Amino acid sequence: MPRRKKSGLSQYSRASKRQRQVRSQETEEEHEARLAARREYYAELVSSETASQREERLATVREQVAGSRASETMNQHEARLTADRERHVVSRESETFTQREDRLSADRSRRAISRSLETDEERSSRLSADRHRHEISRMFESDEQHDLRLSAARSRYYEQQEITANHLEEERSRVQELRQTQSSDTRLIQLEEDRLRHVVLRLSPGEDDASMVYDFGELPWIEKEKSGFNYDSIIKYAEYTHLGSMDEICPHCIAVPLSGTESPKECVVHPVKLS
Repeated sequence: MPRRKKSGLSQYSRASKRQRQVRSQETEEEHEARLAARREYYAELVSSETASQREERLATVREQVAGSRASETMNQHEARLTADRERHVVSRESETFTQREDRLSADRSRRAISRSLETDEERSSRLSADRHRHEISRMFESDEQHDLRLSAARSRYYEQQEITANHLEEERSRVQELRQTQSSDTRLIQLEEDRLRHVVLRLSPGEDDASMVYDFGELPWIEKEKSGFNYDSIIKYAEYTHLGSMDEICPHCIAVPLSGTESPKECVVHPVKLS
């Protein structure tokens, strides 16, 4: 059986050694030009591929990355993460505000799509892997790295608090400007509608009233029982004074209950037997 010819893709082949030597001698401009040409080549290649080819390429890349990271040592892992962080810092320092917003928006969309498609097991595995990675990262960090991480977290928190405070200040200024442009009558009407809205939202209607839609221009008279002891000036009693007609007479006790009310469970003269 003839010997198989060695592949020229090995990192120890003559071509690979010659390529590394050539790249080590190139200038910064040549390096950037080579990377730009490579990016254009891959962009053109990716734009012309079909959906199945894209999935196959991504699956192959994921397998290669998983195999490469599974065989790396702790030092190689830390070196890779350090190089990634440095590359990200350099890339993000040169990006504009629009590029930053586009990148963050694309990241959020990608994460949202990815997490909406994952199952419960995949979600649990992802969270477990994140916790494990954070534990390992914090286990090997020095005191200086620990202080830097906490300082960065505090800075992010204070920045978020400042953004929230600025947003609230802008909202207060906007509301103040709106109130200054309103007339006294318009403002009184607005306050009355706000009070009615709060009162209606705080009501606890029963099951029969759950589907009712209230007009915030007036407060309906819902609870009529013992409402005389809880008079409210906001309720429009005059529009809800019709309690029903008394045209149904009980054949046993000659009682005349209001129509629409519940029938008594037991008549005073003839007891009603409920099955």
